[in-house]
Amino acid sequence: MGPMSSPMAVLKKPASEMSDKRALLSELATQIDQQIGQYYNNACTLTTAPPSPTFDRHLNSLPENFNMVIDEYSKVCGYDASSDANLKRAYHLLAEAHCYYGNLSMEDARAKLRPMAEGTFLLRDSSDPRFLFSLSVKTKRGVTAVRIAYDSLSGNFTLDCERDMALRMPVFSCILVLLQFYTQLTRATRHRNNGMCVFLESSGRRDTAVVLSHPLVHSVAPLKCLARKKLNAMLSEEQRRKLLLFMPPRIEQFMKDYPYRI
Repeated sequence: MGPMSSPMAVLKKPASEMSDKRALLSELATQIDQQIGQYYNNACTLTTAPPSPTFDRHLNSLPENFNMVIDEYSKVCGYDASSDANLKRAYHLLAEAHCYYGNLSMEDARAKLRPMAEGTFLLRDSSDPRFLFSLSVKTKRGVTAVRIAYDSLSGNFTLDCERDMALRMPVFSCILVLLQFYTQLTRATRHRNNGMCVFLESSGRRDTAVVLSHPLVHSVAPLKCLARKKLNAMLSEEQRRKLLLFMPPRIEQFMKDYPYRI
């Protein structure tokens, strides 16, 4: 497949050439369709296991074990997490990301990630009741995991860290923005090897850089979701905003529901 121009090149044509919005969307859709195969080859790694019906959900649904997990978390943390709208939204979005494996053990996560390339990651429930999620990652030294902390007062997520580093860690109102931040950080610093973020291993080592390159998805997302992610990855915020102006309301809302690249 040869190089393709940015879809926004279509939007930069004179207004006289863009009177037909349907033609614009059709041309853009063709470009996206042609790149879907390449996108999955380069940006995602599929497991060989068959898709699990547990993850075949819509955006307005929650995991089957949501109530049990939230009840346990509420007891440990001392607040009613079941009424936390931000947490519910996080679970809704994770269903769309296809890299959240729910109640997957650390051992099973290691088995899935061991044969994968460095930087491949997945999200699962934490085995520590003080935390909801754990991020398992294939590093150059093997598979490791870091817990994701949630602050119920601010509604922010952050990677777990030593106490004296807490104020220096970036925080995110959305768990997918957290994952997106570290994947973008990896791409921006991959040739620098500056160790901006490193894992603190149980052995005490601090020289394994945090590298997140692509998610290990458990099932293939619908084509419309793949196209949406591809658009999100290809366009800047300004380009995306302009593109939404040309979309029918239903498609515009579909795009706004999931503005992430993960």
